[in-house]
Amino acid sequence: MQHIFLPQAAFKDRPKIFRTIVTALVVFAVTQIGFSLFSQFQNLAGDNRSANHNKTMNSSAKTMGAVFTSYRR
Repeated sequence: MQHIFLPQAAFKDRPKIFRTIVTALVVFAVTQIGFSLFSQFQNLAGDNRSANHNKTMNSSAKTMGAVFTSYRR
């Protein structure tokens, strides 16, 4: 394998990049599954879903931001 376009220095922190990507995917999947279950329960309860939807999305966005900032240090 010859890296013609990419220098070797670009692959130095490859594990950290992979770990960040995997963690982000796991967090994303968990929030999506949790949100789909949550929205189903909200449908059964018949509550105001838009407010709760916004709350859930904001908290998941905050979680993603926290994960990325913790890995950036």
